[in-house]
Amino acid sequence: MARVQKAVHRSGEEGFTLIELLVVIAIVLILAAFLVPRLLAAQDRARNSAIAAIVKDFQTAVQAYEVDNGAPPQQNMLCGSLAQFLVQSGHLPSVPRNPYTNAPCADGDPSGRIEYQFDAQTGRYTITGYGRNNQNQVIQVGNF
Repeated sequence: MARVQKAVHRSGEEGFTLIELLVVIAIVLILAAFLVPRLLAAQDRARNSAIAAIVKDFQTAVQAYEVDNGAPPQQNMLCGSLAQFLVQSGHLPSVPRNPYTNAPCADGDPSGRIEYQFDAQTGRYTITGYGRNNQNQVIQVGNF
């Protein structure tokens, strides 16, 4: 039976050869190449879920405003303006944080934009939330 011997340094200590270390590094890099894109996609899904939750909070606040005032807010607004309006009216406890920027939501958010649109002819409104780079629509709610 053949015996496998480990590489021995001059000092007599056992260690790994350069080839063994390079193989391990290559395996780790291959695994990272597969896992990093999945991790980033999971982060985007989580942020989109947070945008959807904020939109639903806005919808609840707008419905409460409508009950108290007989009509929903009558002007088109973006996230920052809508949040400030609903906080000042007492229908939203605080301005939500944008999950992409981690700052209070603002009208000029580069990602995670939320729009409130009111149609004066029909009395209907929609609240739409967008994801990364404001390109894909995540959710749309309203009093259709």
